[in-house]
Amino acid sequence: MGRISDATNESESEHARWWMSVAESIPFTADDDAAIPVGTVIPGVIVLETRERAPNEIVGFGRWAAGRWTLEVMRRLKTDSPYDVELKTGVLMWVAAFDHSEKRHSRHLRPFRLEVE
Repeated sequence: MGRISDATNESESEHARWWMSVAESIPFTADDDAAIPVGTVIPGVIVLETRERAPNEIVGFGRWAAGRWTLEVMRRLKTDSPYDVELKTGVLMWVAAFDHSEKRHSRHLRPFRLEVE
């Protein structure tokens, strides 16, 4: 997974991962569980095997460095899905953040106004 630190001025290491594939996981057994050292951070997400990317799928990553967060995301501008908004200049977007948990997500109070070049 990479280096993990509780220091407020650090982030995880360059290639840290918070997920694992099905192939990297093993079924639970009490013996295997007992062999995991106390304090071990285990990825909280299991990603299904590789598949073709859907037109409305979002791919991205966030990084903490030099006291700032950088978020890069990618999606088609127009997906033709009835559930998506076409991404174009003037569209308002909120960004939700989470801490590797499945609930209690947060979002920005004010949206970003997109400017597409």
